[in-house]
Amino acid sequence: MAGLEIAVQPTVIDWVLPQIRNDHIDHNLIGRLQSWKNGTKKPTFNQLEEASKKTHIPFGYFLLKKPPVEKISMVNYRTIDSSSFHDPSRNLIDTIDQMEMIQDWMNEYLQEEGADPLDFVGSVKKPYDVSEISSRIRRALNVDTAWYSEVSTPQDAFRWWRHKLTRLGILVFLSGTVGSNTHRKLDLQEFRGFALVDDYAPLIFINSADTYTGRLFSLIHENVHIWLGDNSLFNRLDWQDGALRETETICNAVAAELLVPEREFLHLWDTSIDLYTCMEDLAKTFHCSKFVIARRALDLDAITKAAYKELTYRFYEEFLQLKREGKTKKSGGDYYATQRYRLDSRFVEALNASVNTGRTQSTEAYRLTGMNRNTFVKLLSKMGDGVW
Repeated sequence: MAGLEIAVQPTVIDWVLPQIRNDHIDHNLIGRLQSWKNGTKKPTFNQLEEASKKTHIPFGYFLLKKPPVEKISMVNYRTIDSSSFHDPSRNLIDTIDQMEMIQDWMNEYLQEEGADPLDFVGSVKKPYDVSEISSRIRRALNVDTAWYSEVSTPQDAFRWWRHKLTRLGILVFLSGTVGSNTHRKLDLQEFRGFALVDDYAPLIFINSADTYTGRLFSLIHENVHIWLGDNSLFNRLDWQDGALRETETICNAVAAELLVPEREFLHLWDTSIDLYTCMEDLAKTFHCSKFVIARRALDLDAITKAAYKELTYRFYEEFLQLKREGKTKKSGGDYYATQRYRLDSRFVEALNASVNTGRTQSTEAYRLTGMNRNTFVKLLSKMGDGVW
């Protein structure tokens, strides 16, 4: 089998090559794929396995008579329309597949446990009212308009809101890589997060390549999508423009009201100091990015459109400078701390209970979490230490 040569269709190789255009693939593999395409060589079984592993393209795709047609429904829910998102990366595809697999498992588990569907999922109907939606979400989460006074940093704020959402029944996952594979980094330019609506196991995934303030806004934005019953692929960065769907405009407005309530904002708005300093102070107070504060000020008629454009341009230049200096990156830290942060605690607890009762095989648990036996067992042992 190892030395058996296998015919691969040139049209399939034509489909494969663009799929790996953004990956760090060695030139030898690219040359090999080209030789398979033009017929000067035929791959062996082992060579096809190696190509599949390095390109992250399923092995079976190489054996097809025609190029595969992948229907990635989540692309239809992207925040802003862009030709680059009609052809999502393998990293995004595999991340969505992993989260859908987890959601399906959790849905089945909860129904077997006799859980009721979550009544807030898809409960918001047209006509949309930002104030009413915000109030409903605050009541459900037991959140006050002065929530920001309970935390001290954007990282704490993210954990605080995440805890509120998970207690409500929403699964929240976070990673900057595909599973635990540190060589497959998620591209922030492609997406910041996504939401998968489900009556029993609604799920939010956050791209941790983003800043802490960015993660926080994405989390709240995606939560609103769940209340609207609308899947979402959030691919709009703070400084980007682009036509938005109606639901995106509503989700942005509600997220802004939840994080930076109008009453609190206007109370703290200080015209006695220069505009930039005021923005900086408010961003620290609400644990949000300065982009969010500037947008809030514009929407509440506290600044002009011209001032808004000038400020956001300055904020963007600051971001680029920080990126050049490498200050936007976060260290990986302890492996198990990273996994605890990445995985949803309620999901891990349910998976562990299901394995212990024999309803779920251990191998399935390892597949769902992207871990092996030793790391999964050690992670479970740390759960008893109050790590979540």
